[in-house]
Amino acid sequence: MCVLAVILFYLIFLNKLSLTLKCYECTGYVPCGSGQTNLLVNCPGKCVVYKNQFDQGMIVRRCCYSNCGSEGLNKFEGRDAYVCSTDMCNGDQADPFLSGGSITTTTVEEGSGEEIQSTTTPVFVISTTITIKTSQTTTVSCHECTGHYSGCGTSPHTIINNCRMCMVYKNVWDGNTIVRRCCYSNCGPANTVQQYEGRQTYFCASNLCNGIGSENALPSTRGLLLADDSLPSN
Repeated sequence: MCVLAVILFYLIFLNKLSLTLKCYECTGYVPCGSGQTNLLVNCPGKCVVYKNQFDQGMIVRRCCYSNCGSEGLNKFEGRDAYVCSTDMCNGDQADPFLSGGSITTTTVEEGSGEEIQSTTTPVFVISTTITIKTSQTTTVSCHECTGHYSGCGTSPHTIINNCRMCMVYKNVWDGNTIVRRCCYSNCGPANTVQQYEGRQTYFCASNLCNGIGSENALPSTRGLLLADDSLPSN
């Protein structure tokens, strides 16, 4: 009986691992996307990378938990984003997809004695207009930026409109940096701290309510993760 229990636990553990992949969770303000294992998270959804136009075009690498869209260049939370589902696929090798550049791949035919052949694949950025519908009749303006930018929470350049709610959380995978964002869906009740994408997040529903000082509503760092998560190593 004990042996069967151990086998069952092992199978459940393997199944849990098979449902997750490794994604970078960080911003371009720190070295990220080129092998920094301490900035990887176990992601049950897909990896995503995009440029935050409200934070000086800063690169953002994240795990997407829901509403990720199809793989490749796609719309994610109103932005052009690259979505993928292999380990560390949202690293810096994916950045050319966001700028309309090209990705060069090198192939060698083993034993042929031929020179190495390089092929360049152009990457096309498709511009579309996205309309985000909410269940509320009113929308609010929120700050959309990270604490690495000195004006985050005060600068008008970080303001995004037509949000369902505003939110703020600490990204423990990026030096415990404060992140202020617009929430489009699955938002918690206003003026409460709820779990959102695996983090303790403060939600509010008035204009620019996630500005400086709103992070004081968050619990301590150790309370920011789900029970089965762990803090990254340095």
